[in-house]
Amino acid sequence: MLVNEILDQNPIHLLNGGRTEAALKPGEVGVVIAKPGVGKTALLVQFALDSMLINGPVIHASIGDPVAKVTVWYDEMLSHLAKRFDGVALGQLWAQNLQKRFIMTFKAERFSLAGLEERIADLSSQNIFTAKVLLLDGLELTTDNMAALKELAKKLDMAIWVTATAEVESDYAKELTAAADRSMGLRHTGNYVEVLPFKGLKDSVSLHLDPQSMLVTNN
Repeated sequence: MLVNEILDQNPIHLLNGGRTEAALKPGEVGVVIAKPGVGKTALLVQFALDSMLINGPVIHASIGDPVAKVTVWYDEMLSHLAKRFDGVALGQLWAQNLQKRFIMTFKAERFSLAGLEERIADLSSQNIFTAKVLLLDGLELTTDNMAALKELAKKLDMAIWVTATAEVESDYAKELTAAADRSMGLRHTGNYVEVLPFKGLKDSVSLHLDPQSMLVTNN
């Protein structure tokens, strides 16, 4: 079955010990840490695909990028997946699940967590879209707003994945890891992207991801 084939190569399932349950529970916050250009946003797209297929609707909130640019990330990911799986079946699967994704964007100078909460609440109250997972990309993450994110996750009863730009071995990364419920780092290793499970994930798993599809190539 195509869904299982895709999910079996999605890194979050191997890090979580299988695809029987979500890696993040409602009310929890997970952080993906890496230097610029390593693949944080692409990995969020894989997390979105995971949620769309098994965990429920997902909101992808991007700070600084327009909707069209975020959509390109998904289009490119779909193109890469089509090279590994049956393209026709993949297209049908994508069409069947696309309604489970909602993209929202914010200008950096106008973004606030209160504004994010208000937009999510409006979508739900107007029966436009209700999500179980929030992917937040582009936030200048600190331990202070990490605490605020955890409060937001509990208030909205959502799982939140957020990206952080940092050296994976820096004190900043360690501080964010301590504040998060789940944490992982990404770094380039040869022709692959290596996943470093920091907190709340299987630390015995060594994963190499294809830098284009962000699916497992060797584990």
